[in-house]
Amino acid sequence: MLSEIDYGRELCDGDRNIETWLKDVTGATAAKIEWRGGACELTNELNPLDAGSDWCAGATIIPKGHAKEPAAIEIYFEKPVNGKPGKAYAFRAVNHDVDGLDYKRDFLDFEYGYRQKYEKGFVRPEVQDCD
Repeated sequence: MLSEIDYGRELCDGDRNIETWLKDVTGATAAKIEWRGGACELTNELNPLDAGSDWCAGATIIPKGHAKEPAAIEIYFEKPVNGKPGKAYAFRAVNHDVDGLDYKRDFLDFEYGYRQKYEKGFVRPEVQDCD
């Protein structure tokens, strides 16, 4: 769920799961989305917060007409317990946005960068009021 990795923002739509959120973000712009599980790949050894773990869920997004500019997201999980995934604790992503290839730690930053590049006329919305 988005609420598990929203970093305390308490989003209005935090009850959506990551798959639904990603489909909403990419909409008709994605030619395909490929999911995988296993060790984290979007890591950066120079920053301990980005070291990853052995337990990640990831997706590669191939935008229509932009096969050479795939985007990728990963959800970092704690160690599995009793055969079930551990708690989700972090989001990492890379995508080609309007300024080039960018590494992201926040799913809203990924969403804005992706949509700005692939949705004509997209403007970053104001902060939503949940009422």
